[in-house]
Amino acid sequence: MLQKIYISGKTFEDAKKVAYERFSKQVDQLKIEEFKENPPTIILEVPIENLKEDLFNLSTKFFDKAFNLYSIEGTISEPEFDDNYYIIRIRTNNDLFFVKNNAQILLTLQELINAIGKKQLGFEPRIILDCKDYRLHRNNFLKTIALKKAEEVKKTRRSFIFYPLDSYERKVIHTALQNDDEVTTESEGNSRYKRVKILLKNK
Repeated sequence: MLQKIYISGKTFEDAKKVAYERFSKQVDQLKIEEFKENPPTIILEVPIENLKEDLFNLSTKFFDKAFNLYSIEGTISEPEFDDNYYIIRIRTNNDLFFVKNNAQILLTLQELINAIGKKQLGFEPRIILDCKDYRLHRNNFLKTIALKKAEEVKKTRRSFIFYPLDSYERKVIHTALQNDDEVTTESEGNSRYKRVKILLKNK
């Protein structure tokens, strides 16, 4: 199974250099494509087996420190590859601590571990943290809102724009509406957190 890797640099050559240094010994022939110009970003595919062990080791060290900081006993699962993301599940003696207040602490840790991963690996590993089935409930909530707002767009003929979301949650909305014959979705913005727009298809 392959994972798409996005690597950015000051130039395309800088990004390609990172790719060759990181993966040339693991992949016989790297197929690299230029993805976008601002910032210069390339895309390539590598076997997930080349990354899962690295991400598990990174995550284990990260959470050893996090659990110690919060005086919590816990364990983490091995990374589960799902649609170009790695899901890591946390189990502790105080799961509520991570998911209360709209999972503020869980999401902060997720952003931090991805930042550390990017620094160590040269690219963002796309780690998604889960605890106490937060992701299941959150994804169901997003799907429900997406379907409801899609019906409103059809009735009012006016587009609807979500609040800023990360790439994983945007994908949940895009997927929920991808087979709708009347509306389509698109992401807007240049930051890490973009807005999803639901709009009528051009007939």
